[in-house]
Amino acid sequence: MFFGTANRKKSDKDGCWIYLCGIHHNLSKAGIHFDKEFDLEVKRLTEQKWLEYYDEDIDSFIKRYGKNYLN
Repeated sequence: MFFGTANRKKSDKDGCWIYLCGIHHNLSKAGIHFDKEFDLEVKRLTEQKWLEYYDEDIDSFIKRYGKNYLN
């Protein structure tokens, strides 16, 4: 979910990934790799769920992933 070599491994470890059908992955303009709004929406939702699941704050998320998608 959160890209880059280091963040990909962290995302996998933290469970920050989702299943997407081909259309929402990369087979159309609605895909996560082409639709920036969809991409940001998924990242925001994932960050919010990460914060809730790990009972952490935004600073902890930024420390782990280097970026905040909620603000």
